[in-house]
Amino acid sequence: MTEKKTPAASGKPMFYDPTEHRIRSFVTRAGRLSTAQARAIETLGPQFCIPYAKAPLDIEGAFDRSAPTI
Repeated sequence: MTEKKTPAASGKPMFYDPTEHRIRSFVTRAGRLSTAQARAIETLGPQFCIPYAKAPLDIEGAFDRSAPTI
């Protein structure tokens, strides 16, 4: 097993291999739902999701309680 030595001054390895941290592919994952995720949103959404409104959210009304917010 080889060890990478790190000099105290620079914090970089003494033996750098540029292929070690190379990005090999890019995959767009946004906007994909599995069948189970879509089914969960459909069945549990009405119970747990807050409907979108183009207005500031009334937090006390949405959660039916008054508490400090951050």
